[in-house]
Amino acid sequence: MKHLIFTLIALAITLTACHTTVENYRQSYDRAIAHRDSTAAESSAIYGADRRPLDVQTLVDGTDTIELRVQRVAAAPDGGIALDSVQAYCVVVAQFKQLFTAQSCRQRLCDAGQAAFILQTAEPYYYVATSTHPEAAEAIAALRRLRTAPHPIALRAPFPYLLRIPGR
Repeated sequence: MKHLIFTLIALAITLTACHTTVENYRQSYDRAIAHRDSTAAESSAIYGADRRPLDVQTLVDGTDTIELRVQRVAAAPDGGIALDSVQAYCVVVAQFKQLFTAQSCRQRLCDAGQAAFILQTAEPYYYVATSTHPEAAEAIAALRRLRTAPHPIALRAPFPYLLRIPGR
């Protein structure tokens, strides 16, 4: 009889202890939201509003004003170009946070017969560019040709644009 009573008490404790309560769910939910918010703050510091702003300048070519963005870049790994081959001005057609996505875009351009390469910023962002030029006039002409030609990728504002690499 004693054995039966202890078994029933142990069974009752076991059955009531295994149930989750609304309070347990609430605590778990609050921890998950706090974790999400803390990681979102870190990612916005890299990809959001705390990103270093680009230096934007304007070039006047006859009656046309062209926006010129200035930023230090490096050649991305497997980007299709060596850094010493990159000249002062580049025509940028796309920007990505993922290297894989930039490489896919570059591959689509290459498959369509266009030259393309990838540049990387310090954040890191990956720029897909189609040409590089030593002089602004050549880069502007290439930008104008690119705006009127058909593309294998969709160009959305602000693309294409000119990127000037300081120190070149």
